[in-house]
Amino acid sequence: PAAGHLHLDLSHSPSGNDIATRALAPAANGDVLHGLPVVGILAVRYVNANVSPGVLSNYSSLTASKASVACTSSSGGGC
Repeated sequence: PAAGHLHLDLSHSPSGNDIATRALAPAANGDVLHGLPVVGILAVRYVNANVSPGVLSNYSSLTASKASVACTSSSGGGC
């Protein structure tokens, strides 16, 4: 299987316009999150059949995806 990294920008429209095009509704305090909400994980499974004859060893790992967020406030500053 192929391996690598993927950078997925969900805060800009496909044409590269301002992040306001992907803004969520403002919260009660005026904070606005920009981008699309996403949930993701990285799951990895390793199988080692060479531990010793007749022994099979399995290892698994689960990691949350890395993320960043763009936020603006109605007061003009960041969140």
